Amino acid sequence: MGLSRFMPHGMCFLWEPDLVALHVVADALIACAYFSIPIFLIWVLKKRGDLPFSWLLGMFALFIVSCGMTHLMSIWVIWHPDYWTEGAIKWVTALASVGTAVMLIPLTPKILRIRSPEQAQSLLEQLRREHSIATSFQNASLSRLPEDAPGLDIDAIYRPAESDLEIGGDWYDAFSLLDGRMLVSIGDVAGKGLEAAVVMSKIRQAIRVAGQVQIDPAAILNAADRALRTEYPDTIVTAFVGIFDRVERLFVFASAGHPGPLVRYPDGRLEVLDESSLPLGLRLREESALLHSRELEVGSLFVLYTDGLTEATRDIAAGELRLREAVLAESVLDAPSPARRIHDRVVGESARDDVAILTIRITTLELERDSRRWSFDARDQATTAIARAQFREFLSSRSASSEHLFRAELIYMELLGNVVRYTPGPVEIRVDWNRGNPVLHLFDLGPGFQFMPRLPPDMFSEGGRGLYLVSALAEDFHVSRRRSKGSHARAVLYSTAATLRARHRVGSPDAFTRSGTRDVAGPGCV
Repeated sequence: MGLSRFMPHGMCFLWEPDLVALHVVADALIACAYFSIPIFLIWVLKKRGDLPFSWLLGMFALFIVSCGMTHLMSIWVIWHPDYWTEGAIKWVTALASVGTAVMLIPLTPKILRIRSPEQAQSLLEQLRREHSIATSFQNASLSRLPEDAPGLDIDAIYRPAESDLEIGGDWYDAFSLLDGRMLVSIGDVAGKGLEAAVVMSKIRQAIRVAGQVQIDPAAILNAADRALRTEYPDTIVTAFVGIFDRVERLFVFASAGHPGPLVRYPDGRLEVLDESSLPLGLRLREESALLHSRELEVGSLFVLYTDGLTEATRDIAAGELRLREAVLAESVLDAPSPARRIHDRVVGESARDDVAILTIRITTLELERDSRRWSFDARDQATTAIARAQFREFLSSRSASSEHLFRAELIYMELLGNVVRYTPGPVEIRVDWNRGNPVLHLFDLGPGFQFMPRLPPDMFSEGGRGLYLVSALAEDFHVSRRRSKGSHARAVLYSTAATLRARHRVGSPDAFTRSGTRDVAGPGCV
């Protein structure tokens, strides 16, 4: 018997109109409800694509649409005997429902692990407390900017990410060395959280310590790299170190994978100091940072920053363009806080990563009025004697004690004696005052060299002890090659802010006189 011979499903109650209406209205309302639920689910998925188990919501939508179709077919077969079509739709509904149920089985443990609103709020409060502690730690690790920086206007800003509860490892630093040079550093530790902040603090401090011993930024970065490899061998750090030298009118720097600082010159030129080597923690044992330099110009603005500044919108090219435009803007150059102005122009209030900015503006390269300068031929004994007397008189006028005068004069004569012996000819001597400490500068025209404070291999040698003695007597002592020709010796004669270190107490003036110490250093010395 064909399907056309079957009665419609509703023949048994067609003589009861109220019964037909009851079934039709009920099935129609159920179908409408079933069809509206998938529409809502699809709308939610489009609005929140980050929801977990979104594919499961899709399976629910298919299952519910199938259920709605079965109720529509229940209405249809009241008058039409299309039972094969109704059965097929029921099979689709059955497969969708069984498939959804099977997929729910492995998801049940994961669903049960989803935190309740109360648990999520508690976790959020815990993360906020940890973020507050880490931020306080990082802010405490960032040093204060030097208040007394002759010739330099220094400004800085640090802003944590607005949308991330974990802080990063960004830092900036600036401090004055004993001989009057200004050391600046900026860097970023890979990763986030309290551990990154701890590594940041240690690397920044390692750079500070190395800066008190090493003469150039490349050696400072090499020392920081060794410290990082020793304590945190799996950590990567980008860093930039530079030293402003107003005496030489030079900015020397080295970079370890860090974004190149920008320099705006007085004539409007913009330069990117993009000379860089591999980051700290990635270099081979024999690799080291390379040293570079630029001449200082009054009115120049140096802008050091971390990559969070240019990656705020995840469009690095656009970020770099905005940064260049900000540095070239007159409102930034004349602003009392150029670092904050640059931050506001480039990032605004929507920082996605930590941002550190350090700016240095060159206001003057002239030395202080109370500095003294002598230029003469070191072979001219009469001129040398006059300069020595004026040197002693100058220090005496600044209330130097007899012990300080003795040490300063001995340092002066040892350095000048080396010039006479190894590079006879023109010599220039300056005495500057850095935070109340006299700094002796001696320039010669020899081949140039760098000095390491050590005794000669031959303990009975008559030479090679002069500069070692100078390094023992001076509060701080360095010798470096000059960019043009010759060497530059810097000796902090004594410290007026603290008692001389114990290593300086090598005897009284009488003891030196009795020992007849007038030895000079070995070949290649200033």
